[in-house]
Amino acid sequence: HRRWSAAYAARAGVAYRVGRLQAALRDLTQAERYGRGEARSAIALLRGNCHYRLQSWPEALGAYRRYLRLTPGDPVDSLVRKRVAELGGKLSAYLAQTPLGASGWWRRGQVHLTLGKRREAVKDFNMALGLQPGNPAALLARGRTLLALGALKKALVDLRAAHKRRSFDAK
Repeated sequence: HRRWSAAYAARAGVAYRVGRLQAALRDLTQAERYGRGEARSAIALLRGNCHYRLQSWPEALGAYRRYLRLTPGDPVDSLVRKRVAELGGKLSAYLAQTPLGASGWWRRGQVHLTLGKRREAVKDFNMALGLQPGNPAALLARGRTLLALGALKKALVDLRAAHKRRSFDAK
């Protein structure tokens, strides 16, 4: 399976270099099916770069966040974090122009978390929950962020609500 992942990833890299970004994304999807370990981080980084060039800010951000989660302390980290900061501004402008709804605010909150701006992240999660009360992803993210900020009681309320909502959604 690793050979398949490497073959698809290599083909995606070539497609990316020649500007065939949609083809690269299709190949990356196939590579992810077979990839393990380090291959997953490289795939996430290339996926982020494709979406960045396509100006698909939310998707680029998601891929970069996955990359940062998979490779803590990688030398490329600083470049990716810089791009995530830039994406935060682009995503904010995108949100102002496009009514993305709760998912857009949740993604912007994720940007702020990546940058270590927890209070701003809580504000974004509040906006997401204002648009879609009971959103389990926003409740979970806000609960974890409040926990990191030391607001234990508020965090516990959100985390319980998220757990209850996810259990209900699974049925």
